[in-house]
Parts: sequence; structure tokens; C-alpha cells
Amino acid sequence: RLLPRAARPPPKLRPKVDSIGRLPAPTKPIPFTSENKTESSA
Repeated sequence: RLLPRAARPPPKLRPKVDSIGRLPAPTKPIPFTSENKTESSA
């Protein structure tokens, strides 16, 4: 599930988080197929 806006990291951490807000952000965009299936609802 997506995190509420208040729970997202501050803008300065933006490069460290991916589009969903996970901390170990992958350098390449995550394919919305495997591990992302349960997390992406938007």
C-alpha cells in the first residue's frame, strides 16, 4: 500500500527513495510485475 503523504521521507531524501517511497531505491525503475504487485495500488 502507498504511504500517506506525511509518512514520506523529506525532499532531501528524495534521491534515496524510489517512486513508492522505499528507502533502498533501485537505480533503475522497478518493473510493476514481481515484488511491486502488492504495493502498487495507484
